[in-house]
Amino acid sequence: MLHDCAFVGATLAKWLRRTGIEVDMMPLQSVLRTTLVLRSNDADIIHAHYARAPAWVAMLSGKSFVVHCHGDDIRHGHSILTKLAFKKASLVLHSTPDLEGLVKRSIYLPNPVDTELFQPKRSVVEVKKALYFTHETAHPRTRGEEPVKKIVDACREADMEVTILAKGSVRYVDMPTLLSNHDLFLDHWMCQAYSKTALEAMSMCIPVIGYETPLEELKQKLTDVKKNPNPLIERGLKIVEEHKPEKVAAKLYQLYLKII
Repeated sequence: MLHDCAFVGATLAKWLRRTGIEVDMMPLQSVLRTTLVLRSNDADIIHAHYARAPAWVAMLSGKSFVVHCHGDDIRHGHSILTKLAFKKASLVLHSTPDLEGLVKRSIYLPNPVDTELFQPKRSVVEVKKALYFTHETAHPRTRGEEPVKKIVDACREADMEVTILAKGSVRYVDMPTLLSNHDLFLDHWMCQAYSKTALEAMSMCIPVIGYETPLEELKQKLTDVKKNPNPLIERGLKIVEEHKPEKVAAKLYQLYLKII
């Protein structure tokens, strides 16, 4: 696994190893240094996360390689090198359904959720505290107006406390504890797909409100979930079913077999 994005690679590696596959995680250093290391490596496949520099390096490795697209790396067009990497790749993957069709012959591979790390901590009896991550680092064409004020106003009117943190400000290992200290996760409204953190919250039986709820209807949705969080919890568990790591790793393994 070359590079990583939102711990998708690390989670895939964890479950692939359980099937007997040897998987190494390699951070992206300089293009030249990483390319030289990969050329001398005996790996059968280079799985590059992110369709920019990691994909370019994998292309230069001289080995069979996979380009795994994660979102902003392909939503706003492709460079010449990226287009060439797509052409030469043995396999192209995309991690969320909204990326379908942005790259020819790309296959959807759901983001795996580490269900051992993100286990249900407690039952949500009463929804009092919500959690939201701002997305200032998102691409301007995707981000639009950050809806923080609308979220704060809606939570205040629904008599709900909300914690607002910057995206990337919390360590991955600390995320389960943070989520378990809240009763509701408010996902982004930046694109038509749930974030990986939203999926992790669902895995912990925490209700999630996101892109499918228009911001104008957020206050009513908050009122509804305060009365009864169970419908959102049950819906979340159904959504996260396809993101179970053993299922995603098994699908990836079968795809690997086709290109070795």
